[in-house]
Amino acid sequence: MEYNAIGLTKKIARSGSTLAEYSYLADGARLSAVGSDGTGVRYLGSLIYSRASDGTLSLDCALTPGGRIVRTAGAGTSGTYQVQHFLRDHLGSVRAVVDGATGGVLETSDYLPLGKRWDLTGGQSSQTVTDPTNRWRFSGKEEASASSSAISPVASQPPPGAWPLPLRSSGCLRGSTTVSHTATRR
Repeated sequence: MEYNAIGLTKKIARSGSTLAEYSYLADGARLSAVGSDGTGVRYLGSLIYSRASDGTLSLDCALTPGGRIVRTAGAGTSGTYQVQHFLRDHLGSVRAVVDGATGGVLETSDYLPLGKRWDLTGGQSSQTVTDPTNRWRFSGKEEASASSSAISPVASQPPPGAWPLPLRSSGCLRGSTTVSHTATRR
């Protein structure tokens, strides 16, 4: 993995071949993500365009504060669009995606403590996934962008605040050590 000057993923390669390349604006906002086959995503503010291998762009979705407007069928400007509302929890994670026209639930998500999506398999049916194009999930952050590589620069880095190595006990509080605090009132 290669990083740019401000510590953001610039390039992901495996065995000498490039899997994905990312470009950013000066403030760290992602500008594009392109896979090895030339397909990818281009960001222009709240508008997100899909990039074909020949370089042509087509509107994928427009982000709004409460969700997104997504192209559901057709190509270019002749497609149909759907309003999707994101229902978020206290961390900003998208817990459900609701169709703006019908009010039907399109997707529900559960997460493990560090943000990995909890894949409910083995007969559990409380999680429904009907929209594989939804990339906004844990903490409202976008998952993998380069469509061909399916590698996210965020997923390849440890989460903020995580220790790179397991913590070991220093032995400071072993035995019968008592810690007390006395508060005085004035």
